[in-house]
Amino acid sequence: MAGFCPYCGAEVDPATAAPGGLPNTVLCPVCGQEQDRPALGPPPPPLPGGDGLASLLGRPEPPPPPPTAEQGPAWEGDEGLLKRLWRSTWQVMGHPGKTLAGPGRPGLSWPLGYGLVLGTLSSALTLLWGLVLGESTLSSRGALWLLFLAPLITLAGLFIKAGVLHAMLFILGGAKNGFKATFRVNAYGEAAGVLALLPAVGTAAVIVWNLVILTAGLAAAHGIGKGRAFMAILLPALLVLLLALLAVTLLGLTALMALVGELGKAGGLGL
Repeated sequence: MAGFCPYCGAEVDPATAAPGGLPNTVLCPVCGQEQDRPALGPPPPPLPGGDGLASLLGRPEPPPPPPTAEQGPAWEGDEGLLKRLWRSTWQVMGHPGKTLAGPGRPGLSWPLGYGLVLGTLSSALTLLWGLVLGESTLSSRGALWLLFLAPLITLAGLFIKAGVLHAMLFILGGAKNGFKATFRVNAYGEAAGVLALLPAVGTAAVIVWNLVILTAGLAAAHGIGKGRAFMAILLPALLVLLLALLAVTLLGLTALMALVGELGKAGGLGL
């Protein structure tokens, strides 16, 4: 009997699903989350008073989650601001696929607000460590101006990066749930900015873990494989690298042709 993934709602057939890392578990074919293997054979009768999926599987239904935070990060719930910020950051850092699989609240304002806060914080920490460690070439005044403009730069970066990612997903056939899903994952991916607290290695850690969050988050949000999500993230960099190599090749050929022409002229004069 096929079951349903508790993370994304996709149907999971225990006969064809890939086995999980633990005994008697399988992987969801859509979001890749590990879960208990659905029972084979006819389903047990529904429990009294329950008509949901948990009843069909023979387990009592858990109490309903809070209506405002039943899916997605705690940032979209009703708790205090700092508590939501703290909980959401560790949710996204530790379980990006599970946290970002759902559609979340309507609109872009919730992920946008989170991305602005964490993105600005990351920029401020990077500037601070650069000045403290002497790695920055900016003057104190230049650093203050850049810090002042950090929210605007972060705002523009969130939309530009999400647009590029969504375009790459569209090219690869992975943009299945619209721009909002891509923007949401990209904005919550700023959670990796807390790693900028680490001196010297903070920037590298932010880049690496942001890549991890985006890969798992895009795969879960659009219902695609992590390989396709990873390619959508790397494709812009590969295209830029290809264009750079093409430009260098053209410049080299131009210089070589000019050199050959000069040598030809010199040879003609020698004759």
